Parts: sequence; C-alpha cells; structure tokens
Amino acid sequence: MRSFSFCIALLGIVVFIVPARAQSEDVSAFSQAGNNYTCYQWNKPRNWGSMKPIDSTKLAILYDYTFCVESDSTGKKLKDFYRLQIGNNVNRYYSEYSQRVDSIAFNYILSLEQKYIDQLTPDWTPSRLQRTLYSWIPEGVCPLYNDVYTFNTVAERKVSSRFQYVEYQYTEPLDVLDWEMLPGNENILGFECNRAKVTFRGRTWVVCFTFDIPYPAGPWKLGGLPGLILKAEDTQGLFKWEACGITQGENDPIFEFVDGYSTDKRIYVWIPNNKTKKSTRKEVEKMWKRFWNAPRTIQFFNEGEGWFVDSEDREQVVRISDPVPNNYYPRLELDI
Repeated sequence: MRSFSFCIALLGIVVFIVPARAQSEDVSAFSQAGNNYTCYQWNKPRNWGSMKPIDSTKLAILYDYTFCVESDSTGKKLKDFYRLQIGNNVNRYYSEYSQRVDSIAFNYILSLEQKYIDQLTPDWTPSRLQRTLYSWIPEGVCPLYNDVYTFNTVAERKVSSRFQYVEYQYTEPLDVLDWEMLPGNENILGFECNRAKVTFRGRTWVVCFTFDIPYPAGPWKLGGLPGLILKAEDTQGLFKWEACGITQGENDPIFEFVDGYSTDKRIYVWIPNNKTKKSTRKEVEKMWKRFWNAPRTIQFFNEGEGWFVDSEDREQVVRISDPVPNNYYPRLELDI
C-alpha cells in the first residue's frame, strides 16, 4: 500500500473581537469590504470540551482552500485550511484553523487561576485572551465554522454553521452528482489524477480525483467519484481546494459537538453551553449573507439591536431588522 506523507503550515492572521459597546472605530470597519476584507471573528469559539467521538478516522486529507471575496477572480482572495476525515460510517469536513482556536480557548481558560476566571463574561474578551486566540493566524486567512458531516450508511448529510454562540444545523439527503469525465490528467501529491466536471447547485466544478485512493469523497459536498478528490475548482475561478497533505487515520476520533455536555464546566463562563438550532439550508445561507455583508448585526442577533461609537465619537445603533446589503459574498450554492 502506498505510504502517505503529511505537512501543515500553521501560519496566521490577526482577527479582532469588538465588545458590545465598542471602542472608537470607523463605521466602515463593520463591513468586510469597508475594512479591506480583514476577517473579523464575530463568532465565539466552540466549547472544545463538548466534543464526543462518533467514529474513527481511516484517512485524513488537508485541503488548502482559497476563495474570492470579490466577484472577479483576479480580486482579493482569502484562505483557510480544511480537514476531511474519512471514517467507517461518517466523514467530517471542518476548518483546521477554527478548531485550533477552539482548543486554544479551552486550554487557556482552564489554565487561569480562579480569580481571573471569575472576571470573565461571555460578552467580554480580555486583550490577552484575544491575542492568544488569534495573533498566530496569518494575514489573509479567514477561519470559518462550517462543518459538513456525511453519514454514508444512511445517505444523509448534516451541515453545522456557527454564528456567535449558536450552531445553525440542517440535514439533507446526499446528492447523486452527474459527473462528466474530462480528458487529461494531473499529478497531485504524487498521485496520478483524472479530471471530471459537474454542475451542482448553480456552479460548475472541475475536479481531479485519483483511483489510487478508492474513497468516493472530497472537500465540502463534492464526492461520488470512484476515487478521492484531491483538487476542485469552479469554472469562474472563485473557489479552489487542493490537497496539501494526507495521513492514515490511525483510528483518530471523528468528533461531534454535543449540547449540554462538557469535560469541564468552567469553560461556560466565557463560552456558554453549546447550543444548536434546527434550520434550513436557505435560512443558513441568509446568515452567511449577513456574516459577510452586515457582520456587526451577528453580534447583536439575540438582542435585536446594539450600539457602538464611531470615529467621531457619535453613538450609532445597529438593528437586526436593518436590511442586509445585497453585495457579492463567497457563496458556494447559487440555487437559493
């Protein structure tokens, strides 16, 4: 059997969290476009201690993910690293960077003396904790919470996207994708790959897959070929995944975050108990539109409105009822 090698670069960006009554900042900083696409981390980390194993890993693939934040493929791009764990019954696709933030937050809080833990509240992030969580992430990297669980035995998929404190989740049946084989081949990580094309929910994707790794899986929701997808790119050049590392699983757990469970309750002083909300694909897509085009409203979603002070010391109000700008944002599915 072919041996696998693995490499990961832990590089990183500075991401900012702004408290409810923010420091003086320019109003333009509250949209991604107005701040030169600096990615704000508007969502709280997940509770690392609320993970429970649901399967074990046979193979893990790390993908370098690049996506455009402008409608022109030559415009500004952001990156993330996604891991695909292939299990016996379940596959999990998730952001490697976001999960590392979760781990850092959990272990940092548990390392504090009780008197410092007592000072923490869910809506306040000490500057030291903020630096610890995000200063290691390279500029141009945007960690997102958008997990995809594929349940192979029941042909079902669950998508979990985190906004602020809540996991918005929906399930859907696995799609049977109508792949078209293409001429030509490509070598990726030493594997000879064939090419194929498919139109899925409004975008056309060209992928490279290898018969040498006979798993019908790939990044995000792409799969169903007679081999693992190592590269995928839409025909507009706006989104691209390319495998940069593969490891044999060695039975590493595949985790799922569980409501009402934690290995240590002290984490709740800053990260509340994990909460999930049953949703639909359309509702989650609306949340992503809000995240990119009106991100400030994500922070005030539960309250309905919030205030901040702009650069001229004027108090401004943000309301969840305010219309979300209909600008371009990195939208993978165009059919809703």
